[in-house]
Amino acid sequence: MLETAVRTNRTASVTTRTWARIQLKISVLLIVICVAAFGGTVVVPNAQTTSPGNSVFFSPTSSPNRIQQTVGSGQFSQFTAPITITALRLRAYPGKGQVKFTTTLQITLSTTQAFPNNANGRTLPSVAYANNVGPDATVVFNGPFSGSSPGCATPGPCSFDIVILFSTPFTYDPSAGRLLIDIISSASTGPVVGILDGVAFTDTTASTVATVIGDPTKPSGGLNTIGLVFGLDYGTPCSANANVFPCSIAGTLLVNSATGQLFGGGGGGGGGGGGGGGKTIATFINDPQSPGISVAGANALLQASGPVQASFNGTLNLSTVSGQPALSGGRASITCGVTGNAAATMTITTPTGSSTLNCPKTSTPGIAVAVFGQASFSPVSTLIESVTISVTASTSNDTITVAGYSLQASFVSAGPSIVADAAGVINGGSYQPGQVVSGSWVAIKGSGFTDPGVTVDWSKSDFSNGLPTILNGVQVLFNGQPGAMWYLIDGALQQINVQAPANLSGNVSVQVVRNNVASNILTTKTVQAAPGVFSYTLDGGRTFFPSAVFTDSTRLGDPTVFPGARRAQAGDTVVLFANSLAPSPAGVVSVSGTTHPVTVTIGPATFAADFSGLVAPGEFQINFKVPSLPSGGNFPITIQIDGQSSQTGVFFPYTN
Repeated sequence: MLETAVRTNRTASVTTRTWARIQLKISVLLIVICVAAFGGTVVVPNAQTTSPGNSVFFSPTSSPNRIQQTVGSGQFSQFTAPITITALRLRAYPGKGQVKFTTTLQITLSTTQAFPNNANGRTLPSVAYANNVGPDATVVFNGPFSGSSPGCATPGPCSFDIVILFSTPFTYDPSAGRLLIDIISSASTGPVVGILDGVAFTDTTASTVATVIGDPTKPSGGLNTIGLVFGLDYGTPCSANANVFPCSIAGTLLVNSATGQLFGGGGGGGGGGGGGGGKTIATFINDPQSPGISVAGANALLQASGPVQASFNGTLNLSTVSGQPALSGGRASITCGVTGNAAATMTITTPTGSSTLNCPKTSTPGIAVAVFGQASFSPVSTLIESVTISVTASTSNDTITVAGYSLQASFVSAGPSIVADAAGVINGGSYQPGQVVSGSWVAIKGSGFTDPGVTVDWSKSDFSNGLPTILNGVQVLFNGQPGAMWYLIDGALQQINVQAPANLSGNVSVQVVRNNVASNILTTKTVQAAPGVFSYTLDGGRTFFPSAVFTDSTRLGDPTVFPGARRAQAGDTVVLFANSLAPSPAGVVSVSGTTHPVTVTIGPATFAADFSGLVAPGEFQINFKVPSLPSGGNFPITIQIDGQSSQTGVFFPYTN
């Protein structure tokens, strides 16, 4: 059903402007101020959101390296409260080919009191790594990682398609200091290909990033006002009951269980051997910030003079997570460390396999890092599993620190795929291929955009910072720039309605990313004008009428199939809505402006429109007075601007 809301301003007896919400064949354009969205991605430095960095960029290294980058808190000025950072993204530098590397990464985030510039007496980061780390330092990722990107052509920027999901999200409060991103990488294994996007500042009073770079085995490195361009995913942390999806990390659920604790069963500790058994303070509690079970809170210390074992088992039941498909596999993690001759392991066992993780040796008691391993199981909705934490220590001076463990369970979900021909990316008004205008509405056709039976619009998104660029974990990238997401539509062929970013030109690459899984890339072309009349059908697609109203808000249509609508008569003023008349702003809630002159053709009559202009994001309005036509009936209607005509097959209902 077509839904239209009209506000009309009149000069004399002619409607000069009307704001409308109209239906794009199967969906309604709504701008609703609502509750906060699950999250999004912030680019730092912000200036590189829609453009690549300058001539200085970074290459993955074939030797161990440490990059300790300070990011100014002003880069997070759009946030009025602390944010939870759930992933880090990298991108290739445009025109330099693909990126490919395999390494082991330890990434630590913290709040730092250093500044990225020395304006007004501020202090730049110390060359000594330890001096920059804040007391809230959190190891967010620690393990092997393979990064790859196909790269992109100039001018870019490229997509943030190298994604490092955090095992432990980090909550950052910009009011408490600057953000420190501390990355330690091992020597890359295998060939190193390509370079990453980065920035350099020659003025240390105006830089927004500063970086200490060097050998990770040394206590200090070299300081420069340069840095990587990062995309930082932020989102809503998982609650203790973790029944909101997505939560911390799109595409995975950090699971305890939908009903509370991770395990319904219980277990106990055991000891023996050595010097008279073991001592444990293993009081297990549920940790809502790192769903799973934690040992007596953070950094609980287990001391033992013999083997100690704590075993837990139970059923992981996702049946109450409404609408989610079965589990397809998962990743177990334990945050732990041992000193001296101590040893600690965690084994997670399912009916189809097991994974054992070994806690690393540390030089200082209480230091713990996260260790990861794959947890193997077949696609199921209910998982029976057991976890065993085993520790041994030869003397009472040996220590075992266990800060917590969790299981990330991945849902069965096909990756997104765009129809690999001209019909994959089409004009949202005319449905014609290869006619993308900056700021216009675009329809993407394909599969894997949404779960079966799930159609969702942006009505529950947060519009305080503009139109949403992520909807249900889905975004569309145009040359790496996210478009404003309006609708995800299920069907035999799924569809995304998205607003193209502003200032596109030439060929443009289009890619869908769902839950950090990227689709194929389709290349289409941009044009300056490709008028498309928004239209609707109520007879199964046999007849399309233009989305239009009269000045009294009555819909234009055939009353025999659209009760309450009426046919036009000579002398009526009609307000019609269209797409792609001209490039327009994108991602913003309020827009306006007039266009070049528009001509309207209805059957045998061609005449100039009284008004044409932008009245809503990507939505153009055309006002005209209906001429006298030779007879009643449905006459073909088209509009023309700058020598370009709208699609055929749309009919104007008229009566004498």
